[in-house]
Amino acid sequence: MSLRPDLNGQRFTRPSDGAVFLVDEGQLRHIPNQQTYAQMFRNWNGIQTDEAILSSVQVGPPYDIATKIVAVEGKPHIYLLTYGAPGQVIKRHVTDWDTMDHYNFADPREGGTGNIINPSQDASIPEGSPISFKK
Repeated sequence: MSLRPDLNGQRFTRPSDGAVFLVDEGQLRHIPNQQTYAQMFRNWNGIQTDEAILSSVQVGPPYDIATKIVAVEGKPHIYLLTYGAPGQVIKRHVTDWDTMDHYNFADPREGGTGNIINPSQDASIPEGSPISFKK
């Protein structure tokens, strides 16, 4: 198994059970259910089926069911909120709109998803590694 950062942002499905994975930091990370998927992505378009990728890329930790894309009230920042150890929330800055598009992340300001956090919440959440895609 190997890390594949060249695949960051791509989504894959395993046909045998329908599991969906996002390549993040070179690792396949399982998205646990449809609700979590909907909290992260704008649609189901672009998911690939590639057994060679699924069997050769290192598997990372699965996303928690509460993982979601959020915006900060009154600021342009957009983050992927992920959860590690119980009760541990980490925000990962999505650096630009090219990255949003490449990952197919949902815009939390559209559709009334309610994924807006206030500045004090933003300040209280530790920041993890940024998510960035360069063409």
